[in-house]
Amino acid sequence: MLYQQNDLEILVSTMNQKDLGFLYRMFPDDLWQSISVLVVNQTDGEELQSGFENVKVVNCYEFGLSKSRNIALQQAEKDLVLLADDDVIFEHDFAAKLLHAFNKNPFTDVVRFRYTQNGKQIKKYPQAFCQDLNWFQVLDISSVELAFKRKVILETNVRFDENFGIGACFPIGEEAIFVSDLKNKNFRISGEPEVILDHPGETTSKRINSEMLYFNQSAVFFRIFRNKYVLWIFLKLFFDLKQGKIGILQIPKLISQAIKGKKQYVKNSRL
Repeated sequence: MLYQQNDLEILVSTMNQKDLGFLYRMFPDDLWQSISVLVVNQTDGEELQSGFENVKVVNCYEFGLSKSRNIALQQAEKDLVLLADDDVIFEHDFAAKLLHAFNKNPFTDVVRFRYTQNGKQIKKYPQAFCQDLNWFQVLDISSVELAFKRKVILETNVRFDENFGIGACFPIGEEAIFVSDLKNKNFRISGEPEVILDHPGETTSKRINSEMLYFNQSAVFFRIFRNKYVLWIFLKLFFDLKQGKIGILQIPKLISQAIKGKKQYVKNSRL
């Protein structure tokens, strides 16, 4: 069976929206009117309403990006789902690219696509189709790159870890943890060299300083690799030094912050 556009659903996480005007900014040529869209609106006041048959709105009074993603996964109905934020701008042919990727690789469960930032490619992606992402690629994943078959959610209890993501104790890493949990359950995760959207502005990891980045990244590494997390901390130190992101005199402080981050995650996960 070949997937068609009516098999696709866009899962949009947003906050405190009063109308659906943001969809016009996200989709060129009003494409959202011909695609199923599920909007999770986290609000502390007015509820968002939809007057469109193809747009389902779920209002939520709890905050946190991972909470929003999990609600979207629970409420999704179509066979293929694509995660989205309310500030992305989709390519006019993004749906065709997505459907083609799954149709030409029927055994793939999750596909990572490319995105640009303000029109520029900021990540180092594989130049060709990648059948199975390695751990370095998994750790570099952003949620807006991810499309997957809904069956991977129905067949497992894999969800976004609500200790991670914007609004949680650790504001980064939720997408890498989500994909790593799927990878550990032997789902096939591939990479497609196609750009499907532009994401203006900086990512969360770019907006925090080095010390807080190591605090948070250590928790992510421990959540994924457990006692091997130390190896990944030292790999990060090595590459950050090599790329000039940190200086050698910063290393003791960064290691200290990494240890604190791991301890904080352990403490939180016991609550």
